[in-house]
Amino acid sequence: MRPVPWKIIIVLSAIIISAILVIPTFSPDIWPYKKINLGLDLQGGMHLMMEVDIDKAVENRTDRLITELREELKNKRIKYKSVSKKNIRNIVLKIQNPENYEKFSDFAKKNFGELSIGNTSLENNVKTFSLSLRDEEQKEIKNLL
Repeated sequence: MRPVPWKIIIVLSAIIISAILVIPTFSPDIWPYKKINLGLDLQGGMHLMMEVDIDKAVENRTDRLITELREELKNKRIKYKSVSKKNIRNIVLKIQNPENYEKFSDFAKKNFGELSIGNTSLENNVKTFSLSLRDEEQKEIKNLL
């Protein structure tokens, strides 16, 4: 009798191991196997709820209004000293030249209806306008979110 070559032993071993590993796919009861654990997203058990910060949305709207106000003041050639944010809904605008006071008041009423002009003060030929986001505008922002 001739000895069995080592190549045949390796091939037969690979076939037997492959058959053992394939058996659970046809009949899961024969061989114990480990199930794949699905994550929450694949199980359908995930529920994501996002919340919007309304104060941050109002503040962002105020920031955009400041940018728009600066651009429009330059376009209309109304010279101003500064435009700054006082808080999340209030803007402070300082205008130097008395002829620009009325120009700005008319311009703001026509083009920036979402802002209301509150207190004004005059000091050293610089008029300070206190602008605030109207309550209706804030409600509209809250309703959109």
